[in-house]
Amino acid sequence: MTFAVSLLWIARPAMGLASLVALSACATTADIGSVWHHAQEAPAIYSSPVRNGVTPLTEPLACFGDLLEAERDAPLGIAVGDIKDYTGKQGQDEGFVITQGGALMAYSALGKIGEGVRVHERFDTRIAEAELVYMDRRQLGDGNYHSIDDPSQPGGEVAVPWRPYFGGTIRQSDFFIVGGITELNYNIQSGGGEFAINALGPRARLYTMNVAIDLRIVGSQTLLVYDTVSIEKQLTGYEVGFGVFRFFGNELFDVNVGAKNQEPLQLGVRMAIEAGVLQLVASVADIDPGSCVPPELGGTEWDGAAASVHGAVNQSPLPSLSQANLSQASLSQASLPEARLPEVSLAEASLSEHNLSLSGALTPVAYAPADGRAAAFSQSHVESLDALAPASLADLFETGLPGLVNGGAPP
Repeated sequence: MTFAVSLLWIARPAMGLASLVALSACATTADIGSVWHHAQEAPAIYSSPVRNGVTPLTEPLACFGDLLEAERDAPLGIAVGDIKDYTGKQGQDEGFVITQGGALMAYSALGKIGEGVRVHERFDTRIAEAELVYMDRRQLGDGNYHSIDDPSQPGGEVAVPWRPYFGGTIRQSDFFIVGGITELNYNIQSGGGEFAINALGPRARLYTMNVAIDLRIVGSQTLLVYDTVSIEKQLTGYEVGFGVFRFFGNELFDVNVGAKNQEPLQLGVRMAIEAGVLQLVASVADIDPGSCVPPELGGTEWDGAAASVHGAVNQSPLPSLSQANLSQASLSQASLPEARLPEVSLAEASLSEHNLSLSGALTPVAYAPADGRAAAFSQSHVESLDALAPASLADLFETGLPGLVNGGAPP
């Protein structure tokens, strides 16, 4: 078939070459126009409109989000850490070969899941931290006046233009995703062919490369790694062409036309990250995403959520001191080091409801109580603190320990 076509081109070179050039021009200039923003400006080439970043995994992510909303009463709180490029590949002219925005792609993937996931910002918190600093300095306002306790008049209030901050405004996350882009392998497979008769004939080339990522999902309070995924995506490129190098009459024609195309490398990275995010979120939620992933996307095997073995959905971190009721509790010698006094080293301690006693060596250390007075603990002459008689350990933390000096006598 190719040989017959080649003979036809030889018989009718002018018409054949013109047709091939025209087809090539149509393939490369279709829907390309120009726009003028000002009469004195040069026209700018315009081809396609902007659009949302849709990938083959956009619909599966949205489908899984619907499953997540239907199965769970509350959304999962998930943040994203740094997802770096660990391939180390750089070009002399174009810099990094692989995108440095893996974490941004993961955030976008979480956004495509929808309301089944509550996304927490942990990747770039510079603006929030700066505003907290302004608020701490009483420099941040919202244009309104706020009432606070008047320090000069007990029980009174005063209006101030800065926003008071009482803490607790930053919501905690349940999990965070971290990892990296770990593989970029060129030329996994390549091949091609070229056929010519009298220096006239077609050519074709094909090559394959791949990228891979490794991600994990971690409990924000426990720092347990609940699940890991390794995703690989192969990318294919091709080149086809037709060349003529010969005399027609007294004229020498050297004409080469063709086309080449390749799957976008960064789009392949995005799809791999989206697939990894889908699997990790499904794992901690213990929901099979198989019904949302079409077979042509190469659905993953579902192992029943490895994360559920660790109880990822119902994390139960240890309660904080503010949540614990310590007034009726008795802390043993082994448990007290978990609740050390600020900047005070205690070798041994025991606490009952109405008595606090210390034994063992006390390291001399400077200490500033809550009212700002400086004090120091003396290693000697300290036998007990019965006179303090705090109602609870929480009260002790709030009021601070008075400085014990001059033979251990309270001030």
